[in-house]
Amino acid sequence: MSDTKVVYKKDKVTITMNSDYYRNLLDGYNNLKDATSMIMECSDLYLSSVDKLNRLEFQMYRALGFRKPEGGCYGCDAVMSNDPNAEVKNGKT
Repeated sequence: MSDTKVVYKKDKVTITMNSDYYRNLLDGYNNLKDATSMIMECSDLYLSSVDKLNRLEFQMYRALGFRKPEGGCYGCDAVMSNDPNAEVKNGKT
């Protein structure tokens, strides 16, 4: 069980969790990304299923605030937003 805390305010949600649990989510995201890439390359599932997995990957990336590494490529693993190598977006770290 995690120490995740979720606070709901109108149309906003704040999620607070310990860094180990957050790191596990990051690893899960990267594993999902790798699996999605492999499924897409092998064409082993219905395309609609691959699309759903791809959407989940993108939604997790955005919702959890992960970033590309600075100078990262399309297939690079994501990093946490406070990582010193995280890509800077709109002047924000």
